[in-house]
Order: sequence, then structure tokens, then C-alpha cells
Amino acid sequence: MKKILAAVLGGIVIWMWGAVFHMLTPFGVVDFKNAVPGEQAVMSAMKSEFTQGDGIYILPSMNLGEHGDEAATKAWGEKAKAGPYAWVVYKANGLPGDPAAMGPQILHQLLTSIIAAFLMAAVLGAVPGSYSKRVGIAVLMGLFAWLSISLPQFNWYYFPRNFAFVGALEHAVGGLLAGLIIARMVKPANA
Repeated sequence: MKKILAAVLGGIVIWMWGAVFHMLTPFGVVDFKNAVPGEQAVMSAMKSEFTQGDGIYILPSMNLGEHGDEAATKAWGEKAKAGPYAWVVYKANGLPGDPAAMGPQILHQLLTSIIAAFLMAAVLGAVPGSYSKRVGIAVLMGLFAWLSISLPQFNWYYFPRNFAFVGALEHAVGGLLAGLIIARMVKPANA
């Protein structure tokens, strides 16, 4: 029962930290651009050209069936080097519901934060050692999440450098804050 309570409290803290990070600091929106002159023309082109429907489009595009074809790969590489390059998450019919009413997304984020905190509680409950050692492990868990998600996006999909690297701050501090609570409440099995 203590593990569940620790996960709920830790999840709430991670969720609150995420809100602060994204809404009250400049880090949460680093590299976001606000305006696209000619936005309607771009959106019209997407409607007519993104014929495969919802999904992720990488421009310039390459037929994935040609990935092993050296000439096709080289031609794609030259187009990508010349630019522009784009990684687009596309929803043909727009976002569901009212995107300005973020209630469902906020609740979903809270739930996933609690589930993540429960995983942290399971790990910290299995790790013997001091409180500070277990908090340190929580920080490392946050950094693991960053290294396994944000850096591959930077490496493979060319997400902007600042966007990728500020994630280390978000995840490490989230791990620290949740770890401070969870390591205090969930004692190792051998303690």
C-alpha cells in the first residue's frame, strides 16, 4: 500500500514539475517557432500531398522499400543535405475534440506519470542502500529516459539540439523530485 501511495505522490510531483517546466520556464518551448508566413499554403499543400493519411512524414521523403538501394539512398541524402528537411506529425482531420480544452490530456499525463512513478517505486524498493543512494538512482532513471528518448530523436530525426538537450534537465529534475518522495516512503526489502 505504501508503494502505491508513494507512486501516486511521486507521479503528482513529476506531473507538476512537467507543468512548471513547460508552462513557466522558457525551456519547455525552446526551439518552438510561433509563426509560418503562408501557413494556409503550407497546410493546403499538406492536405493534397500527404495522401497516406495520419502519420509521420519526413521530407524529403524516401521510399522505405528502397532503403537498401545504394543509388536511392545517395539521392535521398543529397536532397536532405540541400534542404529543407522536415519531420511532420500529421493528422489529416485535425486534432480530436477541442485542443484548447486540455483536460483529457492533463489527466492522461497525470496517469502516465503515476505509472512511471510506480515503476520507480518498484526499482527503489528493490535497491538496498542509503536514502541518498536511492535518490541518486531515481535521478539516473530520469536521465535514462532522456538518453533513450530525446537523444535518439536528435540523432536520427534531427530534432533541434536545444530541444533535445533541455530534456535532460526536465527528466533529471523529475527523477530527483519523485525520488526524494519515493525513496523516503518505500524502504528497501532488506531494511
